[in-house]
Parts: sequence; structure tokens; C-alpha cells
Amino acid sequence: MAPTLLLPEAFEPAQPMGDCVSEEHLRGSPMTRTQKRCTTDARRKTNPRWCRQTGGFTLVEVLIVILMIGVLSALVAPTLARVTPAELASEGAEDLAQAMRLARYRAVAMNRRVYFDFQPSGTPNFYTAYVNLGDPADVPTGTPAEITAANIPVLNDTQGSMRGADLPEAIVFATGHAASGPGGAPATSALVLPSNPLIFGPRGTVEWPDGSLATGVVYVSHADHPSRVRAITVARSGMIKVWYLNAGSWE
Repeated sequence: MAPTLLLPEAFEPAQPMGDCVSEEHLRGSPMTRTQKRCTTDARRKTNPRWCRQTGGFTLVEVLIVILMIGVLSALVAPTLARVTPAELASEGAEDLAQAMRLARYRAVAMNRRVYFDFQPSGTPNFYTAYVNLGDPADVPTGTPAEITAANIPVLNDTQGSMRGADLPEAIVFATGHAASGPGGAPATSALVLPSNPLIFGPRGTVEWPDGSLATGVVYVSHADHPSRVRAITVARSGMIKVWYLNAGSWE
């Protein structure tokens, strides 16, 4: 007698749609995959509401979600757009350092001394740069012609007749809460420099009038949050670096 081959349910031949049985007939007995599919198709045909409840979102639901996103965006946007005191101090220090680097590059390109002048007594605090157009032994005074000749593109503000750049709002030349500067440099004043203005020579090096080899330090701080302090160091070689005071140490 030949053995009987039993097929697993997974390999059961597909039944045509015409062979579907009713859901009532299948109650109490296990359904095959084909029968389950037929039952679902029958539900969709006989009960459109069942199909609508199991597919997608209604227009009202989508509009409610869009409205909620709009309300949350309106609440969060002002917080994200607000600039913190630390960010303002960093912005002021980075802009100042960039202007100093440009002044150094101009000195090399023009083969002339470029003077970088800090104005800590201005309101707001201010800085500018100008070039020596006369005899090398002459000391320029920052006339409009001398400032224009320096051609520093970031100097777009004015104080009186002098063109230069303002520090950001609430940022001033000050040591804030800094007890000392990077590498143990003194923090006795905002401008720890052998001379002001700072002089970049034709070779890009710093030329202190007394021939000093010292590294100069310029401090900026937030007027209302003096713990937010930044320092810009300028070495005799002309190297310029921005430092951040974080938990009492410079980074």
C-alpha cells in the first residue's frame, strides 16, 4: 500500500476566490492562510466602514498634528534664537582676532607697518587699523586716509570720524573674573601690551617700540556676566590665538 503524503499548511495549494468559505462557517475551526485572506476581503466588500477604520488618518487628524507642530515651533523658536553671554563673548573675541590677522596679512602684502589700535574707552568698545603712508619713522594717527589704505574689510563701523569695528553688544575690553591669563600671563588690565597700538611689521612680526619679545594679551568680557571671559594672545612672531576661560582654566 502506497504511503499517504501529507502537505503542511504552508504548502497548501491556493484556493480560488470562489472557494472562500464564510466567516460564520469557520468559527470553531482553524483557518488556513487562504481562508484568512478570503475572510478579510469579504469584510472589505461587505463593511466599507471596517476598511476605513483600519487605513491611514483622517483630514481632521492631520490638521490637528500640523497645528500642534506650529504651536510648539512658536514656543521653542525664541529660545533657540537667543544668544547666550558666552556666545557673545566668543563672537567678540573671534571677530577681534580675525581683524588682527587681516591687519598682519596687510602689513606683509603692502610691505609697510600696520597699526592695530584698541579703543577701550569708547561706547561701544572699538578697534581699528591703519597704515603708515609716510616715512617709516613717522607714527600715523589713524586718519581716514590711513585707515582706508589699510583696507581691512571688517572695519565697517564708525566712532566720530574714525572708521573701525565695534565689539558686540555688552562685550567690553575687560578681564572679568580672570585672576590671570593664559600661561600665567598677568590680568591686571584689559590690554596687557607693551604698547597700544599694536604694530605689525612688513615681515608679519610684532614690533614693540621697546624691542620687547613679550607676548601681548587682550581680554574681552561680557559686561553683565564677567565670568564669560575670552583672551587673545599675540606672540612676537605674529601668531594670534583665542583662549576661553572655563572653570578657572584657559583652554
